[in-house]
Amino acid sequence: YLWCGSQICEAHSTAGQLQALYLDQGEVAGGSIYYYAKDGLGSVLQMVTPNGIIVGEQDYSAYGQIISSKGIVPMVGYAGMVQQPQNGLNLTWFRAYEPTAGRWLSRDPIQETGGLNLYAYVGENPVSHRDISGLITDCEMTALMGMLNKYGLWPHVNSSNFGTYSTMTGHAGETSYWTGRSTIGTNPSDLNQYYGSVVARGSAPDVLLTAFHENAHQAEINTGNSLSFFLDWLKEKISGGNISSAEDVAESIMISNKNIVQEYKNLVLQCSQCQGGH
Repeated sequence: YLWCGSQICEAHSTAGQLQALYLDQGEVAGGSIYYYAKDGLGSVLQMVTPNGIIVGEQDYSAYGQIISSKGIVPMVGYAGMVQQPQNGLNLTWFRAYEPTAGRWLSRDPIQETGGLNLYAYVGENPVSHRDISGLITDCEMTALMGMLNKYGLWPHVNSSNFGTYSTMTGHAGETSYWTGRSTIGTNPSDLNQYYGSVVARGSAPDVLLTAFHENAHQAEINTGNSLSFFLDWLKEKISGGNISSAEDVAESIMISNKNIVQEYKNLVLQCSQCQGGH
């Protein structure tokens, strides 16, 4: 299998031949196209052909245990995770989830910072949250983009130009000059050096600081200030990321808005309540 970031995207034979493609909208396998019909958490409920024929159906408990299944089984199942019918597990980039127990099988990479229960799934609130990477929930990411669009220098953030990067190493975030896309790292191997690079339920101030830093770089790129972007890049290379105009901007935003961390947490809570209402 080939993973694109934190999501599975291709299946190959042992000889390296492409056998299937997996997209947000569905999958292509055995020469056939199937679309996903999902619920609000991203759980795949039905497999549908381009002609509208339902060829597979699944239903889940609140914690993702399969209650009923018939027809073609999709690669993606509960809450957008990769499902393994042979052992009943759901897979993410970093951890395996056991839906019968409603628990992760391995410890939280951020340890007790994410809560005393190192194996708990989305704070025991699976109706409102999902976590397809094993590190960050949809509501946390939605809230983060909301904060960037309210306080950031470049208030045009969406899922196409901002996200997470599960294999990032050496730094907490990065912004591509060529695509203008910003990402913040979710690589637990960098936990000791870059505490804020593991988003999850970790340190909200560090997460926000990293996000505002990268958003400042997006502003440099998208306002035609390429020279400033490359000068910042050079400063960060020399200083190890501690000195740059983008870092100054991020720190200024955090200092000027003393309740910004609590506001972020409130947005996460509001998102959870909204999802729960559906």
